[in-house]
Parts: sequence; structure tokens; C-alpha cells
Amino acid sequence: MSIMRKVRVYGKTALPFFFLAFISGGCPAGEGVDSSPEICTTYASPYEMNVNDSTTIFCIAIDADQSPGGCSGVGSEDVQRLTYQWSCTGGSMASDTTVSPEVKWYAPADTGTYYIKVSVSDESHIVEDSTYVQVYQGVNFLNGDVKGTLPEGLYIVNGAIWVQPSDSLAIAPGTVLRFDNYNNSTNTMAGNLCLMDIYGKLTAEGNETDSIYFISNVWQEKEVMIRFYNAVEGSALRYCNFLYENLYAEINNSDVTVENCYFGEGGCGMQLRNCNSIVENCRFSNLDDYAISIYEYYHYGPAQDYIQILNCRIYNNSGGINCSLDARPTIKNCIIAGSEDVGLKFYESGAAAILNNTIYQNGFNTNAISIENSEPEFTNNLIYHYGQGNSAVYIKDSPSVSEFNYNCVYCNWENVFSGEYPDNWGILCGVNANGDSCDVGNNIYMNPLLQEPPFDQGFNLTASSPCIDAGNPAWTDADGTVSDMGAVYFPH
Repeated sequence: MSIMRKVRVYGKTALPFFFLAFISGGCPAGEGVDSSPEICTTYASPYEMNVNDSTTIFCIAIDADQSPGGCSGVGSEDVQRLTYQWSCTGGSMASDTTVSPEVKWYAPADTGTYYIKVSVSDESHIVEDSTYVQVYQGVNFLNGDVKGTLPEGLYIVNGAIWVQPSDSLAIAPGTVLRFDNYNNSTNTMAGNLCLMDIYGKLTAEGNETDSIYFISNVWQEKEVMIRFYNAVEGSALRYCNFLYENLYAEINNSDVTVENCYFGEGGCGMQLRNCNSIVENCRFSNLDDYAISIYEYYHYGPAQDYIQILNCRIYNNSGGINCSLDARPTIKNCIIAGSEDVGLKFYESGAAAILNNTIYQNGFNTNAISIENSEPEFTNNLIYHYGQGNSAVYIKDSPSVSEFNYNCVYCNWENVFSGEYPDNWGILCGVNANGDSCDVGNNIYMNPLLQEPPFDQGFNLTASSPCIDAGNPAWTDADGTVSDMGAVYFPH
């Protein structure tokens, strides 16, 4: 529902407000211009509640004569110079006149939409604005401290929620958490982050037939973040769906298992910071950011416990996986396809292990893989890149990049590699165990002969693929044969 907004101006002039704003901008404050106050935003926080509950109505306004910076310069001195007259179409208020820009509103016993009007005065002029509140009956609202068990049902999160370090929260299968705006202002002065913080332990475990949903219902300017921060060990997300605009999950300094989850439909994926989390069998699609961003400012645990991204399907996103700030994850058996930007991006990252992935048609106008001041190691990957005049792999300021072995790279451009890469990469100088031409790292540069996608299903090797049994001979596939290249092996 859009905010009802009516602005009226009374006083020495009868000009429309936008015209007053125009002419007041032409003369310095205090030089004979008596301007009306300006209302920056009026909102309720929260703006959704049950019958007989209460909320606070806020009005952010300025005295335009004393604040030439406009709404960006609003301060406490503006509050002191203005008075506020309040009225409502239902419910009741703690006061109808205040010198502060807020008032308490109490919902009636009836459901519906109620409007609250404010008149702001500087003694010479009056301007008006209005907002609304939505009143329900028997809805599960969440805000503040949460713990225990959330049984199956719909919960509307209309304020910041958190799990304390000493507490735990279990979410039952079939539960839906809908994150609404905390307030109904479209102005970011009223805040632009909706937050669920987990300092204790969270277990959100759905199942194959009954998932848990985290849904964003916020306006475009706002964000929804589900954040694990120094969370208690044992937290897990299983069979959870994270959906819609501007919603993302962040795992920071925490060990969290993420399995069989879906991130999609306009959200912003996952951010992993300084943690040892495992993300396995998850899908990421149609996201407005990189599907997964990994940052490790320092090493959270032993080397073998770094972040692991396993058997994930990442397709049709703004970007694939972004590793930076000494990140050194293991990325294995993943399909990264159809990204608008780079499929794999490494910037000032460590020795990430990139093993048996299929990286298909990413960054049509850029490179499929970008490596800058980093040292990832590539083994048994399949890189298929038909870009617009760009190489499959771009390397800059990364002299330690030397491990690029048993990969298949198929590129429509003359240069498979670009930037600063080892001289012997891409130079065919021998044959591999299958008798196909390869370079010094046993990399082949041939059509992998894949089954055609859709991106969420395909990428199997056909029986005549040169990638079969062409991987590292020290590794075996599940059928006991020599390892194949790519995320999906060909069973013999």
C-alpha cells in the first residue's frame, strides 16, 4: 500500500509548496524570506500491529528559514522551533499537540487501515502530512528478543529481532518469516535495514516436502539481513528458502551449516566473513548481486576448516562467487552458469581450492574468471566461455598462481588467457592419457561436448566427451574410474 501524502500550506502566501521551495532556494535564509516548514517524512514504526496494540508516529520536519541545507540538515534545533498538531481517523493518541516530532498512537479494537495527520507550525505557516497504520486480528508479529520454538505458521517481522548469546531458537518446518518495513516511510532517513541477528544458536531445519521461508517484503531502498554474529556452535539452516528483493544472509565469525537451501528471486545471496561454514547442495538463482561473497580478514580456524562451497548450483545471477581479503575457500562440484558479471572473482584472496566445477557462459562482456593479486588453485574444472571478445581467464598481479592442472577450457576467443599468466599455459606440448593434446599442466582446450542446459538441470558429459577420465589420475569418481573434468562425472 502506498503512503497517503497530502501537503497543504497556510499563512502569508497561498502558493503551492513546491513553488515555495523553489523561491526559497533562490534567497539566502534570513534575508526577508519567510518560508514555511518542510516535512521530510512522516511514518509509523511499526506500521503493522494487532488490535489494541500501540505504535509511535514520527514526523521529521525542518524550519526552512533556519535550515538552508534542507532535509539533509535536520537537527534538534528544528524540533525545538516547531510544534506538531496530531489527529487520526480511528484509535487514540497520547496527546494531540506536541513540541516533539513523535506521538504514541493506540489501535482500536477493530481491524482496518487508519490514517494519522500531522500539522507542523513555525507560528507563521502550517504544513500538513499524513501516514497510515494497518491493524490486524491475531497475526503473529515478531520484534525484539526471540527464543524457544517457533511453531509452523506465518510470522511478520515488524522490528529488529535477535537471539541472545545464552539463548537458542528452533524454527519448525513450514514456517514463514516475512520481513516487513519497520516503518512506512520511503525516506531512508527513517532507516533502511531490517535485521535478524543471531548471537546464540539458531536451528531452522525444514525438510524436502516442507521448507522454511525467509521472505523480504520491503521497499526497494531497504535491506533485509539475517546475520549470524559470533553465534553459538551448532547453528544450521536446512531446507530454507530466502526470497525476494534485497534479502541476504551473512555468516560472520560463526560456524553454520547451510544445506539444501535456495536463495533467489531478486535477493542478494550470502556473505561469508571469517567463518568455517559449509554451504552444500544449495541453489542460487536470479539474484541481484554475487550469489556468494567470501571475506576472510583473518583466519578463523585451522587451515583445513576454511569455508567450503560444495555441490551448489549457481545460475542466472548478477555474479557467481566473489572471493576477497585473503579468502581461501574450497569450491567443489559446483555449477556456475549464466552470470551477468564474472563467474569466479578473486581479489586479494589466498590459496582457494577450485576443484571439479563447471563454469559455463559467465560474463558475456567480460571474463569468465578474474584473478587479481590472488593465488587460487584450479584442478579438474570445465570452463566454457563464449564471451564477446574476452578471454576465459584474466590474471593480474598474481605471480603465485601456478596450479592450473587437468582442466578443460573451451573459448571462442583467440586468447584463452589474458593479463599476466605463466608462459606455458595454453601451449600444447604433449598428449594426455586419452591421447588428446594438452599443455604442461595436462589442460585440454576442446569442446567438452556437454548435454545442453537448462542451467538448473544440464551440464552432464556426453559419452564422447574428452573430459571423461581426463582429470587428475590420483583422484577417482564415485564409480571408481579416473576422475572426470567438471562438476558432474560420467558414470561408466
